[in-house]
Amino acid sequence: LENRRVSPDSHVLRVGIEGRRILGWDPEIPTCISVDYNENENNNNNNNDDEKTTTKAKVLSKSYSPISHPSLENEFELLVKAYPPRQGGGVGAYLCGLQAGESFVAKVKKSRIMHGSTNALGRWDSVGMVGGGTGVAPLYQMALVLLRGDETTKVHFLSIHSKQDDVLLKSELDAMQEAYPDRFLAHYSLTQEQESL
Repeated sequence: LENRRVSPDSHVLRVGIEGRRILGWDPEIPTCISVDYNENENNNNNNNDDEKTTTKAKVLSKSYSPISHPSLENEFELLVKAYPPRQGGGVGAYLCGLQAGESFVAKVKKSRIMHGSTNALGRWDSVGMVGGGTGVAPLYQMALVLLRGDETTKVHFLSIHSKQDDVLLKSELDAMQEAYPDRFLAHYSLTQEQESL
């Protein structure tokens, strides 16, 4: 596990895979995982033994879309926002708090169905994507699949964030625009600042 802060409250985690070569079911189909977190696990570490036995475990689950290409072998990357822990929430804060060498358990979800099919390649001439916050993660992975998987699909990507410090994956999107100048165009919009990116 590598943990890199990319904004005041978001991290990119590079995670090794055990028990399989690639994360998903197919190297050309976008993937998604579900992470379970025992909300009481960290709370119980600070309690005495009597409280540990009476506290009922509450497991929280959250889905994440990797930002790495589905064909990447032996590892994957996640974009995770560390929302402050609160009742019924805290998976992001848990993941962002992990250090190198620590691990977590995740399940690969079923392949996504998009307009009746899991296949994304060769279906569209042009694709428009609009995402904000960590919602850019599944769109970024889809853009990777489309741009690397065929020669013709054009992708227009609008990334919306509150403030300039909150813009996620900007360097990755800019690099994608340089690598595919005729097929990929990224735009950025801020909802709280008027400065242009």
